[in-house]
Order: sequence, then C-alpha cells, then structure tokens
Amino acid sequence: MDSIFAHLNEQKQGSQRARQLAPPQNSVWATGLTGVTITVADPDNTGAHKLKSHLSGLSAGADWAVSSRLQLGAAVSAGSTSFHLSDSLGQGRADAFQLAGYGWMQFTSNIYGSFAAIMALDHIETTRQITVSGTDVLKAGINATAFGGRYETGVQFGWAHLSGASGGIDPDAVL
Repeated sequence: MDSIFAHLNEQKQGSQRARQLAPPQNSVWATGLTGVTITVADPDNTGAHKLKSHLSGLSAGADWAVSSRLQLGAAVSAGSTSFHLSDSLGQGRADAFQLAGYGWMQFTSNIYGSFAAIMALDHIETTRQITVSGTDVLKAGINATAFGGRYETGVQFGWAHLSGASGGIDPDAVL
C-alpha cells in the first residue's frame, strides 16, 4: 500500500514540475461568419410572403499567459442580421456588439479560480406594413445593454490517473 501512495506522490510532483517549467504561451484568434437565407412562399394560396435574411459577424480575441499559473484573455465580437419581406411588407435589423474578459489562476496544484465578465450592446428595429382598413406602417426599436460575470473556485481531486492512461474521472468541488 505504501508503494502505491509513494508512486502517486511521485506522479503529482512530476506534474507540478512540468507545469512550473512550461513556458507561458500567448495567442491571438479570430473568426467570422456570413450567410443569406431566402424563403419562397405563395401569398395567394398560403398568405405567406417571400423572406430574405442576411447575417454577418466577426469575433476576435487574445490570450495572455502572464505566468505558468495565471492566464488572462479578452474578446470582442460584432454582428448584424437583417430581414426583408417581399412586396415591401416589412423589414428589420439587429446589430450586436460584445466585449469580454476572462481568466484563470492555479493557486496550488489542486486549487484554481476562474472568472469571466461581459458587456453587450444591442440595437433592434423592425418595420411592418399592414393593410386592414387602409395602409398602416408599424415601427418598433429597442436598444439594450447587458452586463454579466461569474467567478468560480474549486478543488481538483487529481483522481484521473486511477482510471488508466486513456483518461478517467477527475471530479471537482466548485463554489
């Protein structure tokens, strides 16, 4: 039994040494998206009209390894989507912008903390034309701002090696 615990202790010390010797790595990333959807309909038989929508967006960020035990990051994204109904019956648009900061810190070999904070700005507007008793144009719009955040701290029990080299169970206790 003592040899098992001695081996586990050697593995733990080895992984701590590897983590402490690992050089900090920084990275930058970006991605984008775009798309168009056209839905064809028959207003005479179904009452539905042709719909065309567009979307586009871009997000980018950077991660900074301040040390082998502290990583920080920031991200920004912007996107837009719009739709148009045939016969000038309506249109709408939504624009969004998000900013985030995040990070984690390894306090000890088993205790960690992580955080994330966000801010989002949205602008949404729509215009519809209806003909019930004459022609009426209905317009609506809203600006919204959202803030959010979380902090997590936990203990990793280090039991992954008990299930073999192909992976295993490593439960966490998280607050």
